[in-house]
Amino acid sequence: MFKGRKNVVIVLIVIVLILSHASINDAMKKSSDEFSLKASKSTTEHPPAYVFDGVTDGDGFWEPTGAYPFWIEVIYGSSKIIKKYSLCSGSDAEERMPVSWQLHGSDDGLTWEILDIRANVKSWKKRQIRDYTVLKPKAFKHYRLRFTEGGNPTVMRIYEINLYDDDGTNSMKGGFMELPDGSIGWPNVRMTNRVGGGGLSDLKGVGKRAQPGGTIAIQPRGDYMRGAIDMLPTAGKLPQADALAEVTLHRIVPSKSGFEMVRYAALATDTVPFGIIVESGGAGKARPFVFWTLREETADFSKMLFSEAFRITEDGLVQVGRKRGSGTADKILKDDPALVDSKPVDALFLEKQDPGKQGVYNSDYLKIVAKSRDSRKVHRYEWRLNVQINDKNNDAALVISSSKDGSSYNDKLIVRHDGNVELSDPEAGIVMSSPGGKRFKITVDDAGRQKTSPIK
Repeated sequence: MFKGRKNVVIVLIVIVLILSHASINDAMKKSSDEFSLKASKSTTEHPPAYVFDGVTDGDGFWEPTGAYPFWIEVIYGSSKIIKKYSLCSGSDAEERMPVSWQLHGSDDGLTWEILDIRANVKSWKKRQIRDYTVLKPKAFKHYRLRFTEGGNPTVMRIYEINLYDDDGTNSMKGGFMELPDGSIGWPNVRMTNRVGGGGLSDLKGVGKRAQPGGTIAIQPRGDYMRGAIDMLPTAGKLPQADALAEVTLHRIVPSKSGFEMVRYAALATDTVPFGIIVESGGAGKARPFVFWTLREETADFSKMLFSEAFRITEDGLVQVGRKRGSGTADKILKDDPALVDSKPVDALFLEKQDPGKQGVYNSDYLKIVAKSRDSRKVHRYEWRLNVQINDKNNDAALVISSSKDGSSYNDKLIVRHDGNVELSDPEAGIVMSSPGGKRFKITVDDAGRQKTSPIK
């Protein structure tokens, strides 16, 4: 008898454990879920997801049309207690905001309980946020705002809706949404299907492209609209035709007739090493690529104070400290000759890292290479410059050395820290020209006597 009861108890315990495990898994799954949306009316241009994108201007609003009532429903992965909510108007059309509504809560989406009622609220102002408190909050999985009346009887426009849970956190700012119309979004970012109906999974041969104005859009690959951010691989094109990954920044809206942009592109193939391309262009032609530092910002761009660090010209020449000064944008763009700064400008640094222990850390080399060709081969002439330290006599020297056709480097000129100038080669000397145009080389012998020799 007791043995049978014991078996029953064991079976019950196993069943409880299995059910508990399933419940725990379900709870974990639900807690990891974000939220989904439903709405009484939705359009591709202004879907309900736009009220949770953090954008309060432009087209960042939900705007159903027709006759009231309109409603929007938030479905959480697990039950939440909402203690406060807010509505936000935008930069225009504030007269389209609702003036009467109710907040409902539900466990199953079928039976609803009224949590808050607002009627005939005062007129809205531009970019206005109004908070509303739920007096008797309860835990629900479904929350629905049902709008019954608005300033305009046939259209409603809301820029933002926020729902705050029991600890005061905005529960709408951590979610990722995908809607049946193809729109997806998360806080402060929108991706909108601009090529027609169907969900994201139904779009074929399409890449995500950023639209001018801040919207990230999904468009067919190969289109001419190159947006503000474009980081997806191309449709199998070779690097010569297009980069494999890129970030493109536009100053004006691109079109088929022209563009102004700078593009940072990465490319690599089995035969081409990995590389970064910086490309700038405007109105169909190349432009100088200029790095500026902004020292003072005003509403008028032409009056902002800039310093030009360096530029890459249209033919690829790199100019460091070209102006050696700074000025307003309009003067820099016009190459004003008056832009000369009397203060020294650091144009280029070549150094080793800070020493971690005592010793000599000579600077890196600045190398300049020239080439020539004769009837037999190409000759390579290399000159390099760096700072070398002699810790035995606490001396530092600027050293210029040279090499030809891969031979060892030989020091040619040394400028010591104390100001002394040395020529390392005993056969070398100082060449000077006379007023009449004759040239003479000055050297010394082993006794230190100066010798002057004419040079033909």
